[in-house]
Amino acid sequence: MLGKFNRKKWKEEKETRKGGSKLNFQKPKVGRSVWKLLPPWKDGEELPYCQHYIHFTVDSEGNQMVVKCLGKTCPICRAFFKLKDRGKEQRAQKYRRTTQIFYNAVNLETKELAVLQVGPEIQKQIDMELDEVTEDPFDLTNNLVFVVKRAGKGLDTKYQVRIKKMKADTDFDAMNLPESVSNLKEIYDGVTHDADTLKKLLKGELSKTDLVKAASGDDDDDDFEEPVQKKNDNDDLDFEDEDDEAEAEEEAPKKKKAAKKASKESDLEDDDLFDDEPEIEDSDDEDVPF
Repeated sequence: MLGKFNRKKWKEEKETRKGGSKLNFQKPKVGRSVWKLLPPWKDGEELPYCQHYIHFTVDSEGNQMVVKCLGKTCPICRAFFKLKDRGKEQRAQKYRRTTQIFYNAVNLETKELAVLQVGPEIQKQIDMELDEVTEDPFDLTNNLVFVVKRAGKGLDTKYQVRIKKMKADTDFDAMNLPESVSNLKEIYDGVTHDADTLKKLLKGELSKTDLVKAASGDDDDDDFEEPVQKKNDNDDLDFEDEDDEAEAEEEAPKKKKAAKKASKESDLEDDDLFDDEPEIEDSDDEDVPF
């Protein structure tokens, strides 16, 4: 008997072929790359970047997905701390949150407008460079650019960031930047869920489709998009910082559903892992620096 065309599945596959996101996410490549980091995306914003905390998890069907961390009320962070307190460091890492920092930027090698994603290690170097310059490197008129050099693999990955004045031949006016740049605070709006929803996800009670409905309030998930980075030849490399570890997690082959289920059942040996508790107190833990 012949099968029946599933329009919903077709739309999901179509989005996958398109890359899954309208935003052009990029990371510094291996070697040298040159970027013009853009000023804050609208009046009233004072910083040109936005920092997000996320978790990687799986749904009830074994699909890997990203959810936004809720901070002090986050049940995933609570699970992380409980397991660490019980000496279960390896299992705790499954619930570790990841830091991602985004800038609107122009890749001066390709002349593309992009959302540049960096991790804490690169951000530290950007901060050090900003301490050394008096001019505003985000000003579009002064030809100051960020040169990023990346070398090595995995834990041996090294970065170097320098602010330099270079001859610019990019017509920023023609790029219509005020209309084209992204609101960096909204990047993970599509994967932000309340605490109760996250608990159900962790207990294996929700699928990705259920989460889409919970976020949108209806049954139509056609417009749902998770942030997807632009692929390049270096995407299979591990990174040194939290953000780079996230890339490795995103690109790792999916485990079999049975293995996912077994792993989740192992986590639930601690049957109070997702119980309600007071908000997480300020912590000096570098993994979850509230």
